[in-house]
Amino acid sequence: MNDTAFGDGEKIGIEKGELAKAIKIAKGMLAKGFDLKTISELTDLSETEIEKL
Repeated sequence: MNDTAFGDGEKIGIEKGELAKAIKIAKGMLAKGFDLKTISELTDLSETEIEKL
């Protein structure tokens, strides 16, 4: 395996982890009654993505 393939795989893994964390935070914020706009601003998820949670 070359360094580029490893780097690409590592980057994808990090992105998936960041997305999972943002979703977890958004779910918690929804449970506490935060509005979609605020959640979107703080998690970088779109309001549409948040509505699907």
